[in-house]
Formats: sequence, structure tokens, C-alpha cells
Amino acid sequence: MAYGSPDDQWFIDQDRKTRCYPMIEHAGALREIEQILSLDTVDGVFIGPSDLSLRRGRGTYKRGETDFADLKAIADAAKAAGKHWLLPAWSVSEKQFALENDAHTLVLTMEHGAIALGFRDACNTTAQLLSPAH
Repeated sequence: MAYGSPDDQWFIDQDRKTRCYPMIEHAGALREIEQILSLDTVDGVFIGPSDLSLRRGRGTYKRGETDFADLKAIADAAKAAGKHWLLPAWSVSEKQFALENDAHTLVLTMEHGAIALGFRDACNTTAQLLSPAH
């Protein structure tokens, strides 16, 4: 906006470009997933599987059968509503699930996970070079 007052078109453009993806990370949000997805202002949903598992009384998210049942219910509701669903798919099982259930977006890793993976690779490569076989 260049520190000035925007014109009407700026607001129209922002409304057109900005997407709304409520987090589904509470038992109540899961219960009301159809109502959430029916809102005109909602473009899809972003699943918070760790918080959802905690808020469903299961403790930590273990990528177990009941966790994936919740994810499936959300994916199915989004598909029925014709809207997107997004998943932080850090494990192979989550990536596979998301792809099999037509997720719009997969968050493949978090930044500290990517950094740790890079450091592990660098350390493992160096350890191999230091091994007696080299």
C-alpha cells in the first residue's frame, strides 16, 4: 500500500487472493467439520493431528488407526464440500495417506526437522569417510 490509503480494488484483490484454512485440532472442530466447511469464507481446512489427538483424549499423536480415522473423516468431509484439506505429512505413512486421500497440500517437514536431517546426513557422510574402509 506504500503507506497510503488503498483503493477499492486493493480490497477486492485481497479478498480474491487470501485463503482461509481453519485449523482442525480440537474434538469440537472435528464434530462440526461439515458446518465449518460449509462456510462461504472457508476455502478448506488445515489439520493439526498432534493437538487433535490430545484433544480427543488419546494422548500423543501416534499415527495409529484412530488418528488416521480422524484424518479420513476430515478428508472425506472436505471432498464432499468440494474444498481443500492440508496435512503436515512428515512421516511416510502420513505422506502416503495424504496422497491416497487427495490432500491439496502436504507440509513435508518443519524447518528444524529439515535442518536436523541435513546435519545428520553431513555427519553420516563424514563418519563413512572416516571408516576404516576408506
